[in-house]
Amino acid sequence: SHAGTMIAFVNNIADAVEKECPNGTIETLAYQYTRKPPKTIRPRANVMPCLCTIECDFSFPITSSAFKENRAFLDDIRGWGAICKRIYIWDYTTNFREYNSPFPNVLALQDNVKFFRDNRVEFLFEQGAYQGRHGDFAELKAWLLAKWLWNPDLPQEPLLQDFFQGYYGAAAPYVRTYFDALHSYYRDPANRPLRIFDDSRHTLLTNDFYARANTLWHQAEAAVKDDPARLYNVRMGGLPVLNVRLQRQ
Repeated sequence: SHAGTMIAFVNNIADAVEKECPNGTIETLAYQYTRKPPKTIRPRANVMPCLCTIECDFSFPITSSAFKENRAFLDDIRGWGAICKRIYIWDYTTNFREYNSPFPNVLALQDNVKFFRDNRVEFLFEQGAYQGRHGDFAELKAWLLAKWLWNPDLPQEPLLQDFFQGYYGAAAPYVRTYFDALHSYYRDPANRPLRIFDDSRHTLLTNDFYARANTLWHQAEAAVKDDPARLYNVRMGGLPVLNVRLQRQ
């Protein structure tokens, strides 16, 4: 594969670096065209490939989705695990086409972290909506991943309840209803995959869904109208719905 050329080059660099930095590690991307592991050449012990999940479906855990790119990723990570001491993963948690659009991947996050842990991954980078504030459930995703990167086995539902109650206060029931409805749209394996460059104008989510969602966010605002901090959180949390409704007009 193309990774053979890459690893041959990186191995030479790693050999030279090791003479001055015997405890150093050289990381190199196994990204798109270099993600398929090489057939014969092997990374040196001080070389660590970084696999990226950019092509995957994120509506389900990587191991559960039938999407062809997920199946290919599974083959590749296991292939690298067979020839490397350790692996780095660059994972994605948002829609990079537009941060302020719904991206219902929360229910896949924990199982993905567990899968990475169980497949020789020592370093995990979870890239979210870092260039803008208040992406779709960005605060929730960051908080959950902070918990699971320490302990991937923490139960999901108590964490969700803790966050919704703490972050949204009296508005929590309305936001949770929206959250559950949003994620339910992508839980049918027969549906189209959820990918990180989807156009929110052309997804599974219907205009009727967004009309109901808009009502829920207005109810959430009313519930915390006298709580300035939670009111701000609710208003920012509802931006993805407003964004898509405006685009579809």
